[in-house]
Amino acid sequence: MKLDWSRINWLKFMRLRGSAYLLSITVAVFFSLISASVLLYVRISLKQHKRIAKMDELFWHEKQTIRYLLSTDAFRLNKGEIRFAYQEVQDDSIRIERSRWGNLELIRTSLYNEYDSLKKAFLVGQNQTEHRVALYLSDQNRPLYLAGKSRLIGTCYLPKAGVRKAQISGRRYIGDQLVDGQTKVSERIMPELSELFGPEVGGGFDVPGSADTVEWKHSIKNSYWNETKILLVSESTALYGSYQGNLIIRSQGHLTIGASCTLDGVIVQAPSIRIKTGFVGTVQCFAMDSIILEEDVRLTYPSGLYVSNNTPGNAAFIEIQTRASVEGMVALDDKFQLRNQRSKLKVAEEAVISGMAYSNQYVQLEGEVRGSLYCKWFSLETASAPFDDHLLDACISSQALPLDYVQLLSLEGRGSRSIMQWLN
Repeated sequence: MKLDWSRINWLKFMRLRGSAYLLSITVAVFFSLISASVLLYVRISLKQHKRIAKMDELFWHEKQTIRYLLSTDAFRLNKGEIRFAYQEVQDDSIRIERSRWGNLELIRTSLYNEYDSLKKAFLVGQNQTEHRVALYLSDQNRPLYLAGKSRLIGTCYLPKAGVRKAQISGRRYIGDQLVDGQTKVSERIMPELSELFGPEVGGGFDVPGSADTVEWKHSIKNSYWNETKILLVSESTALYGSYQGNLIIRSQGHLTIGASCTLDGVIVQAPSIRIKTGFVGTVQCFAMDSIILEEDVRLTYPSGLYVSNNTPGNAAFIEIQTRASVEGMVALDDKFQLRNQRSKLKVAEEAVISGMAYSNQYVQLEGEVRGSLYCKWFSLETASAPFDDHLLDACISSQALPLDYVQLLSLEGRGSRSIMQWLN
């Protein structure tokens, strides 16, 4: 049988040609995938680069917004919500919310763009190192008497009658210099809280914005970005649970805060409040009759105790017992300011207030005020007799606070605005 070599060669050629086609298609698909991958990578890279650039821009605008809010120009901003665009793109915007949280100013900022958003919530105050007052004692035509180891350090506003040495219970004043700092003459009518810090200070019974009443629970945690929650207590009770954040605890009767209770940033409102020995937490307490801190209680920064007395003949008081401490503000505001009413802020031996203390009635100071004290009269009770306008072993020092200490915003606008605390 004779072989047909021409047919065999044609078959070989077709087989070779089919392999080439397959190889070509494989190579084409491979390079197509590579090209598509490169194009996809470039597109994703460009998009990611744009997103990173927009995020950097968002961080920059957030920094500038907070810087503006800490400037004196921010005083002109109305409270409430402000929203505006910082780019021609509608999605690029800033929202600023200013409100009161008890006696503190709460600011929330929200920045948006087409990719991301940034949110910050914080409390704002003022650093008044250069203008800080140690003591303001209203001029009631009587001198101030110092005995024992009493110390006045910093700028003091005193009556025209001045300050003198005294001997109480056999204890003479120890030292040569009565005031370690500058002295100025005070006025008969002492500054009101509203004159120092605005009409809203002391108004802790007002609810900021909208609020939602919740049922009694032993553990509540609420973000400052959520609506304020109010926990209502209909009768006298004791708190032993955990309560944190954007929450107001309001009681119709006497309220006791147990040592095991956890309070972080909340507001407590009641006719009278008692905080038991060993409690540690951050809280703003508002009462109409009295607040008592038992021994070894520690209220951390920025806390506050506020008693506002609107009942004639009622001797309202704040009592801070031995070794208890408050970091923030303590204020007794008696609307009647009658001397025989004897409303009083009492600071026991070894007790400390770090920040500011205010009483438009009496102050019985046996411990220490690290910061500023404003009062109308001093009182002192000893085993032998009571004394008015006397201090024994008491210390008031505006220099005991850190240089960067931030207090409540003042109406005078002195000092630089600073962030007191970042919130969640």
